[in-house]
Amino acid sequence: MGNENQMKNLPESISIFLPETIADPDGKPKLYSLNEEFAKTKKNKNPFFYLAVGSFVAALIFVAVLVTVYVQRKSLSTEISISEFEDIKLMEILDTVKKYENDLNVAKRELADLQGQMNDELAYAPDEASRQRILARRQAGIAAKQAKINDLQGKIDQYDQRLQENMKKAESVVQNYQKMHRIQMEEQQAYYEKKIDETVLRYNPYFQSGRILGILNIPIPAPKAGPRLNDYLRELRDENIISEKDFKSLQGMVNDNSALVAQMLDVPYKNSVAPTLQHVDYFQKAIAESYEKIWTSLVRAVREKNQALAHFRYAFDYSARMDSEAGYVIDPRDAKSIIVYLSGNQNVKEGDIGMVFRTDDNYIGKIQFFQTVAGMRAKIVDMQDNRAIRPLDKILIKLKQE
Repeated sequence: MGNENQMKNLPESISIFLPETIADPDGKPKLYSLNEEFAKTKKNKNPFFYLAVGSFVAALIFVAVLVTVYVQRKSLSTEISISEFEDIKLMEILDTVKKYENDLNVAKRELADLQGQMNDELAYAPDEASRQRILARRQAGIAAKQAKINDLQGKIDQYDQRLQENMKKAESVVQNYQKMHRIQMEEQQAYYEKKIDETVLRYNPYFQSGRILGILNIPIPAPKAGPRLNDYLRELRDENIISEKDFKSLQGMVNDNSALVAQMLDVPYKNSVAPTLQHVDYFQKAIAESYEKIWTSLVRAVREKNQALAHFRYAFDYSARMDSEAGYVIDPRDAKSIIVYLSGNQNVKEGDIGMVFRTDDNYIGKIQFFQTVAGMRAKIVDMQDNRAIRPLDKILIKLKQE
């Protein structure tokens, strides 16, 4: 076996050599197969071989029946030593054969490359003398490569015989290896199950804090939809509370937070993490819903108070127009920040002076205006002896000289 791959002697004539090599320049050499070689060896075996094999199998079955009970009784206490497998060279043989097969395939490809290179050179040779020189120069390399292929094929044939001799030992080795492998797998299974439990507890812990456990024990209703977020109201801008841009950005963060929590709830967390996420989802939705109710209620309250103030402002405007007054004192209790009302046609600036009268001929004192975030305020500059500013005292504006 194996001689079918040996290279025939190179032809003397280019007309004979070229058609076989150029016909399929991309063709691959036939790979060596152990299965095919074993199939070929079967044809060479005589009936005595099958009789011997049958006898061996029968004896093997008989011995197996006898030792089964003994193996079953001793299997739990039997220690498997790796030294039992030291004399079995099956894996070594298979590795060696595989290496030789790889080397053989490489050598065949290299031989094909050499032949292809020679064919190319022969195809472009100008005359017969040049072709003969090419053949002479290339034949040595091709012959050496063919010799290497023959040597590798011979080694593979030798290892085929050794492989057959070790098949019986291999059967026993496989059985012992399976038993040892089963024990090792059981140990690895126990090890990795422990590691898995540790990993689960690392990312899905049981919370031990009394406060946290108390929170998680609070019953929560079934999952609720996110809160309905109200539109921006003009009072928020008029009262300088929050701009529409910041308001919408805040609502966007509320929606983004709900989306993130919903994504986390889709993860099959265990232990304390799952109820924690459920409570977080419920609390954040309940908080957002409560804040929506709070700020909309406050805006309605501000709207109602502004409407009431508008009535008072109308009354003061009307009285100031009828009496030709610049304004009135509203609340003088804080002498450093007196609340005043100035009619709409007064162009009062910070630093301007106001004269306070109770009646047209009853002078009370002098105040100076300054600006605050809440509007124009005033402070006492000068007072008449034993006099005090009262609510609804009239104000006469004395503009500051530029």
